[in-house]
Amino acid sequence: MDRITQSLISELIINLELQSEGESKDFERLSNYSIISNEYNKTFEIDTITVGDGNDTGIDGIAIIVNGQLVETVEEIKDLLERNSFLEVTYIFIQSKTSSSFDSGSMGTFLFGVNDFFQDAPKLVRNEDIKRFAEVSNYIYDNASKFKANPTLKLFYVTTGKWVNDTNLRGIIDNGVNTLEQTNLFEQVIFNPFGARELAASYRKTKEAISTTITFNNRITLPKINGISQAYIGFLPFSEFEKIVSDAEGNLLNVFEDNVRDFQGDNNDVNGGIATTINNEDSEIFSVMNNGVTIVASSISPTGVEISLKLTTPFRFKLTTCSAGN
Repeated sequence: MDRITQSLISELIINLELQSEGESKDFERLSNYSIISNEYNKTFEIDTITVGDGNDTGIDGIAIIVNGQLVETVEEIKDLLERNSFLEVTYIFIQSKTSSSFDSGSMGTFLFGVNDFFQDAPKLVRNEDIKRFAEVSNYIYDNASKFKANPTLKLFYVTTGKWVNDTNLRGIIDNGVNTLEQTNLFEQVIFNPFGARELAASYRKTKEAISTTITFNNRITLPKINGISQAYIGFLPFSEFEKIVSDAEGNLLNVFEDNVRDFQGDNNDVNGGIATTINNEDSEIFSVMNNGVTIVASSISPTGVEISLKLTTPFRFKLTTCSAGN
């Protein structure tokens, strides 16, 4: 294993306060953490998604994201259905090899194992973790009538080598992806081969500072507050607010880590009323009817009408609803 990957593993073990379980297992954790953190921006327990062990069917990591939540039990799906009345699902499967090469046999085993995971009558022996996730998946498909679209399936095959888009390996990938697509279970199937460079880039992305610049014309500077360097109050067009709650690709971030009033779906009375307001002639008074939002950042740099906000890992922008007034 190369020195850079070894260094990343060491840092991850320290940062997450984990006990080392050997090079192979620790590499699985690095792969799972790096990949899932870039697909799901809330905290999670790395060992709950790490399934590599005996009878793992060629799979080392599984994450099932439903309606923006990382789920592990059938009960969680039931709660989401009760709250939202729909299901938006992304599956993530990861296979990690400390080998410095991409092995066609291991890659084929991984693809076969993923396909077997979704079969009504699986052929492979499963360990308890695989069984647990399969139970959740079966319940999801039992409620396929609630899908907004078929689930997205993302596959990651990770090694410490270099991916050069080998023709033979690409053939194995294309054949495996085609087999999965023919099940008609997925909206799309995406296969990602990761070498050491791709893995390192994915890990570093989890540590990048989150920053954005907004145009904040209508603002008032608040008086000095102990412990707070700068504070402003005002209102933003949604186009500017969206810059705060979206990533570079335009994907909305999960800004509420523990929020009992998280989005409950369009069928919720409150959310339904909000939707009605912003879609009719009353939209112009939305800003005075809304409770407001408090945005907390680690640094802020005003320049004219623009303000740059920045937060560094392990923190994120904190957004809290205002409970007192408009």
